[in-house]
Amino acid sequence: MSETVHRLSWSEGSDLETFEIVPGSTLIFNKNSDNCDIRLSGVMLSSSYKIPSTIPFKNLKFTSSTCSDLELTVNITSTNYTLSESYYLESLLLWPQNCGALGYLTELYASQNDFVKGGNMMDILCDRCGKDNEAGSLARELFEEEGVVLPEGCVKNWDVDWTFPDNGKYLTGFDGVEVNEIISFTWTGNHDVYLMESMEKAEECDFEGAVEVGEGRYRVKEEDGGGRLAFACKVGEHCEYGQRIAMGVAEYSGDLFWDEVEEEVEEEAGEDVEDVDETPEGTAEPRYNMLDSGASRDAGIGVWLVVALAALTMQYV
Repeated sequence: MSETVHRLSWSEGSDLETFEIVPGSTLIFNKNSDNCDIRLSGVMLSSSYKIPSTIPFKNLKFTSSTCSDLELTVNITSTNYTLSESYYLESLLLWPQNCGALGYLTELYASQNDFVKGGNMMDILCDRCGKDNEAGSLARELFEEEGVVLPEGCVKNWDVDWTFPDNGKYLTGFDGVEVNEIISFTWTGNHDVYLMESMEKAEECDFEGAVEVGEGRYRVKEEDGGGRLAFACKVGEHCEYGQRIAMGVAEYSGDLFWDEVEEEVEEEAGEDVEDVDETPEGTAEPRYNMLDSGASRDAGIGVWLVVALAALTMQYV
């Protein structure tokens, strides 16, 4: 099959069938009055498109954002992967920020199941062009189809200010966290982070079965989906002081966090839950405090005056 020119009717309702094409051929899209736009991997094209001679893909899919039912797939009959790789690497030497070349090169590696090179290139693409750049959309699909996890630089990072809450109970939680996204805890001072075995154990600051989160970074796993995660600090009694947080993952449909859990406990018990003693567990209570009452305060002041007066008298004896 030699290089050819293909003219297509590109309008709402056009029934376009998949066909084969060789690199170097040209597609000309004839638009009617509805003026449907033309997109390839999310990138808008003009009314014509020439298939690159070193294209790394086995097929191309053209769509329209203004005419939703319009779609065309063309199959590439021959591909030279070595030439394609050289072509895009040379393009990046001339223009390192070329998002299109980065995207195509990532897809080239992924299409050959080379996810080591593909992962490295995807990481560069996300760093230079942004995590959601359309140039990497097809590559992301290939990663997902093969069950390959995207590089950390290509997923959302949830920042948690790991400190003590104003309410003294727990930090404000959140939901909407997706599988493979990262939760990062940042702090100053002496703290750590543990993934708690359950919400109940986090509520009770029971660290049995808890797992320490290395470097304060946790990547959400498949098995976390549809549930809640709870984290707490194990240093001293930081957890009792409220250094803990909960968050909903993926398809989690509930809305219960600790506030609502306490309300449910109160309703079931038929009475208010007692306030937690302000003195952290394990802290020794003073056996006597002169400031506990007015009488004891007066007695303490009296003792202090007697001692002070005796000291002054000794100076003049």
